[in-house]
Amino acid sequence: MRRLTRPGIGALLALGGFSAACGGSTEPKSVPAPTLEARRGHSMAYDEARHATILFGGWGTEDGAAASDRASTWSWNGTSWSRLATSGPSARHDASMVYDASRQRVVLYGGRSGSFPNEVLLTDTWEWNGASWSKAADSGPSSRVHQHMAYDRARSRTVLYGGFDVAAQAELRDIWEWNGATWSKANVSGPANSVAAGVAYEEGASLSLLFSLDNASNRIVVDAWNGSALARTTVPSPSCAPIADPTLSLGGIRGILWFGYCAASTAEIHLSLVGSSWTTLSGALPSIRGSTALAYDRDRQRVVLFGGEALPTGTPLLGDTWEFDGTAWSRK
Repeated sequence: MRRLTRPGIGALLALGGFSAACGGSTEPKSVPAPTLEARRGHSMAYDEARHATILFGGWGTEDGAAASDRASTWSWNGTSWSRLATSGPSARHDASMVYDASRQRVVLYGGRSGSFPNEVLLTDTWEWNGASWSKAADSGPSSRVHQHMAYDRARSRTVLYGGFDVAAQAELRDIWEWNGATWSKANVSGPANSVAAGVAYEEGASLSLLFSLDNASNRIVVDAWNGSALARTTVPSPSCAPIADPTLSLGGIRGILWFGYCAASTAEIHLSLVGSSWTTLSGALPSIRGSTALAYDRDRQRVVLFGGEALPTGTPLLGDTWEFDGTAWSRK
């Protein structure tokens, strides 16, 4: 079986010590703001109402602590990261996160905590309103890893596709939708004998595109989901099936960015205007990595990438931020 391997603002004050011998001083001393440190398996989405890229969780270090699951929420304004919260969903990595434009909420589902063989798979749903997290549901899709999510702007639904059932050691190709109150399972699934590889919303056609790795051909196939039926599309396959989970990011109506690696020494990053050919980008590129995350900043029309783990070894953890403007990548 072929597997895809795989991502309050903390300005604190400390009071200075008081010395009787020297007369002392009670003036506060500024402590540096917390820094977003290297991590993998974090989740990202662009919060359109608050005009910021939101990052949650992941596995890594924070505030000098040893690497482990994190439970903090961060914001990128195009220049710097700032920590917004340290409470909300429990610490986890590999959760899925999208922005619900209709309700102006960031939606987070699932993920896992701990490390193999003692990891725990999570099935809770949380929402971020710009100030705090609230739990929205405890039930819905069955426990899984490597699931994919996108937001259907025409139907105001969060679409979840596939994953891997750890208990049954089986690929999942089911489709679930979140309407802001409950999850519902579709009566159709992705193509048989395939691995769910991603989902992205294509605004021009008002369709969710389901990307799957066909095990027979070892090629990516693309199906369109309209809320009731699946239909094979004419969207061409990327030139290869990447060794790490591809990350799909919608650039408004401009196209879909397919971010993946086709060999341990070769990065292939593709941009597609849906229905046309894929283009392999050249020039400065983020280093080869897995367990990273992307989000599309609709205000600045930039795809934002942060962190991940270096491939092929999985170490070190990465803490760099990159942006893609539709033509080229730049490191921030």
